[in-house]
Amino acid sequence: KRIALWQKINTRAGDLHISACLITKNEAGELGRWLDNVRVFADEIIVTDTGSTDDTVAIARAGGAKVLHFAWIDDFSAARNFTLAAAQGDWIVFIDTDEYFDKPECVRYLLAEVDCCREDTEAVMVTSPNIDADKHNREINRYMVARIFRHLPYLRYKDRIHESIQRVEDGGLSVFIDAERILLYHTGYSTNRIVAK
Repeated sequence: KRIALWQKINTRAGDLHISACLITKNEAGELGRWLDNVRVFADEIIVTDTGSTDDTVAIARAGGAKVLHFAWIDDFSAARNFTLAAAQGDWIVFIDTDEYFDKPECVRYLLAEVDCCREDTEAVMVTSPNIDADKHNREINRYMVARIFRHLPYLRYKDRIHESIQRVEDGGLSVFIDAERILLYHTGYSTNRIVAK
């Protein structure tokens, strides 16, 4: 039975279509790492630019991303939902340029397992350690985040800031928690960034 399940998951992994999505502005310095990370598992990469004046757009195109343009209206959910409307994947991975998976090669197989064993799951929550990239990646703290979700018409981002993916009708979400298999590192609270902000 275990061999049969593994074969089913392996087959599903090959059939999955995953979209990696990003909204960005002036992220030329970090976009290369983001592209390298998501390219490991993504079949489609969509970068929505909100008005960059640096090389962000050129780097995204050179890295194989489909580049969209969104006029910024002080609403993160609006920009994210605009991006979702263009995505074609079965699953969406929506992470920022200051986030990256420690084992990007495991993302596809995790989602294939969810598809085969937990069909009612709408989103996957993973552990996200905040690390200080300016102090030898010292861990500051960690929390659970839902950055991976099925591409369903009733799942959309809500709230202008501190946005989150939710069901449109009731705000709920059926989640599978993967606490340790995949980590999503976040460098946005690094010392030099906090000082700059």
